[in-house]
Parts: sequence; C-alpha cells; structure tokens
Amino acid sequence: MKIRSIITKHCILYTFLIISFLESVFAQTDAELQEEKEDKAAEVIKKYVSALGGKNQLNEIHSLTIKGQGKGGSYDMMLPMTVYVKNPDKNKVEISIMNQKIVMATDGRISWGLNPFTGNGQPQQVPNFYEEMVNHVFFTMGKNLIDYQEKGFRAEYVGKTNFQGKKAHRIKLISDLAEDDYYIDAENYYLLMAKVDYSKNYFDNYKRVGNIFFPHSIESGKQNFKMEVDQVILNDSIADNEFSMPFTQFNIEEHVLLNQNIEEETFEFSDENLNPQELLRLYALAVGDETDLLNTKSVHISGQMTLGRVDIPFQMYSKQPRKFRMEMNMMDHVAVTATNGRKSWEISPFAGESQAVEVEESELRHDREMFSFGRELLNYAKMNTPMSYLGKTKVKGQDTHVLKLSLFEEEEILYFIDTKNYHLLLKHNKMTGDQEFYEEYKKIDNILIPHILERYDRLENSNIKIKLDVFNFEDKLSNKLFNFPGK
Repeated sequence: MKIRSIITKHCILYTFLIISFLESVFAQTDAELQEEKEDKAAEVIKKYVSALGGKNQLNEIHSLTIKGQGKGGSYDMMLPMTVYVKNPDKNKVEISIMNQKIVMATDGRISWGLNPFTGNGQPQQVPNFYEEMVNHVFFTMGKNLIDYQEKGFRAEYVGKTNFQGKKAHRIKLISDLAEDDYYIDAENYYLLMAKVDYSKNYFDNYKRVGNIFFPHSIESGKQNFKMEVDQVILNDSIADNEFSMPFTQFNIEEHVLLNQNIEEETFEFSDENLNPQELLRLYALAVGDETDLLNTKSVHISGQMTLGRVDIPFQMYSKQPRKFRMEMNMMDHVAVTATNGRKSWEISPFAGESQAVEVEESELRHDREMFSFGRELLNYAKMNTPMSYLGKTKVKGQDTHVLKLSLFEEEEILYFIDTKNYHLLLKHNKMTGDQEFYEEYKKIDNILIPHILERYDRLENSNIKIKLDVFNFEDKLSNKLFNFPGK
C-alpha cells in the first residue's frame, strides 16, 4: 500500500509538471503569435502610409479643400459639393443647389446647419453630428489608420482576404473604446474600405495631389454619403471663422406671420355682437357661393412656391371625387404627392425616393387644405360644426372679425375675416400654431380667390409663400394623372 501511494503521488506530481510546462509553452506560443500579428499589421500599415506619400508628407497636411460632385443625407442626387477640413477639429460641407448652399459644419465647439429649403433660411445649431476625431484631415484617408499609435490603438493583422475582387490585407485597430476594421489592397497598398464607428467607408480612384496620393472616390454608409472628387487643395489658407456659425442679426418676428401666442390675446368684442351664421353669410356673399374649391369638378392651379430663399414652380390638380396631385419642379427633377381617392403616393427625389412609394392619405391633408384657401369654413358650417364669435382684432393693420371653429380631438381654428370686405385674411390653428395669410384677392368666374398665400409652420419654424399665376376651373383632367404610376 505504501509503495502504491508513493507511485501515485509521483504520477500526480509528474502530471502537474507536464501540464505546467505545456501551459508555459503554449502561453509563449500565443504571445509570439500575437506579436507576429502586430508586427505584420505594422508592416502593412507602413507600406500603406508609404504608398500615400510617406508619413512626413502626410503630417505636413493641416487643411484640405475638396471639390467635386456629391450627395448625402436627404438629397439622393449628385450635386456640386465642397468639403473643408482643418486640424484639429474643424469641418464644413457645402452642397450647392439652385444657386443656394446647404451647409453642415462644426468649429470644434458648435455644430450647425443651414438649409434654405426649410423655410426661414437661417443657420441653426444642431447636436454634434461629428465625433471628435472625424474632423481631422486623416479621416478622408481612413481616419485612425495613419497615426494609430498616437491615438492609442493597437494594430492586429487578421489575414489576407478577397475584397470586391481584389486581394486585400485585413487589419484591426483595437482600443479600449473602439475596434476598427481596414482592408488594404495587397498589390498597391491603397486603402479600399474602413469600417469605423459602425459605418463602412469606401475609397477608390487614387490620384497624385502634390506629394501625396488621395482617393478621388469616397463613399460612406453613414447618411448615404458619396463624393466624386474633381480637385483637392492641400494646406489651403482657411480662416477659422469659415467654420463658425454665422449668428446673423435678424428680427425673428419677420419670420412669424402673426404672434404665435395669438390664442392668449384679448379681443375687443364689438357692440353689434355678430353671430357666426351672419358672419359666414356675409363671407359667402363676398367670396362667391362656391363652398370648397376642392369640391368643384376640377381645378388646375400653377404658380410659384417660395421655400425660404428658393423659388420653385409648382402645379396643383384636383378632381372629384377625392383626387389630388401637387408637383414641384426642381433642377430637372419633379417631386409629386398625389391620391386617386383610394391610394396615396409620392415621388420625392430629394429624399432618396426617385420612384413612387405609397403614403398615408393623411400626409396629404395639409397640401389639400392649403389649396382650399380657407373656404372649407363654409363646408364646416353646412355640417353644423360648433362655432363661436370672439370679437375683433387687427391683422396687418386691418380690422377683422374673429371666428372660432371647434373640431374633433379638441382642435380649434381661428378665422380672421376683415370687417370691410369680408375677405378671409388669416387662419390660425390653435393646436399646432400653424398660420396661413391670404392676400391679393382676384375674381375668377365670379369666385374671389386669394392669389398670394403665406403659411407659417411653428414646428419647423419655417414659412412657405405661394403666388398663383394660373387658376382654371373645369379643366379636363385625366384620371391617370392621379393614379399610382404603372397601375
């Protein structure tokens, strides 16, 4: 028993020693393998940097101006684009469209945007849409790859793979907060793709610019960005204020059609104590006995719509029953919203929809009502919708009667009808804050129609102005005009 116990103890000891030895061998092998991966990654990155022109040349770049054709965000078409980048944290993108500029920028502290198509055309501060290092000039060539060690990354070689028909080295950059993926051409060592911040960025068509090679085709999955580069200017003298938000001095009241808190105003009640039915009778006599313009057999309107600083030609078609179509022409592209009464659809090329897509009919409500010019008030009266007379106030210096219409879901609309001619001057939705002005009334077939409409959207803080050029009743409109394309 004693001998067997001794032998057993020795076997256990030897087994333990063998396991410990093997663990140390494998640990050493894993460490060597990891070191080999990092050395291989460093070698590939070094060749990539050399292919671009060398680290000394790249480190001399402190600013970039990139010009070309690009698209991104809600604009799904190639437009003139300029990108300005200045170290360490400044970035600006300008998209030119219809002699206007859409801008997205940051000066390293404040991110801001300017879109003349949104209504007021004023610069607006926005949440940071670029992370800290995105604005460095190296972002345009792979972000962290060129100076990965300085940024606290560890490089690891994953292996050789096939990328879009090309042999490529795959490299990972790893830090405590991120893990990036890079694919580098195994032949010429140009960067093909970088997966950074969960977005894939593609680089192609490298050309010599000064002493470096720069990609002239750049794509990013983030916001569907794509740019074909025509010109790259290195170390251009870009002033810091080029990236600063222009805090334009303007009176915000100029962009508000009426006091947004109009529902809180106190109206001076008239002595005549005018009742709603009498006021509506006088309004109907003044503007014509047609009730809702959109309830006529057919209507065709053409004119010009002003969005912020941009003038856009438009056409509106309406046909009974419940058919509606509005189209706007911009840069040889046509945006359409339409319904045939059963199916509603839109084509929105500036929002990435170049083909017709179905939408809810409720999304067309505002467009339809806008071209009723407030005359839907007479229809509401026929349906015995609750109304009350509030008294008098002034709209643009003119005395008006104020009529309150109570709709479903606690929605209340105020109608301002002038006391002299009984024309509707303003419609105000108390729930949404939206307001519509009506001006320049002209008679068409014994019906008085306002030829200028200005609409304020409180949610978007924007206004649309519409000027009518042609207004036709009873046009022979084909039903195909309202049907979903291809149906």
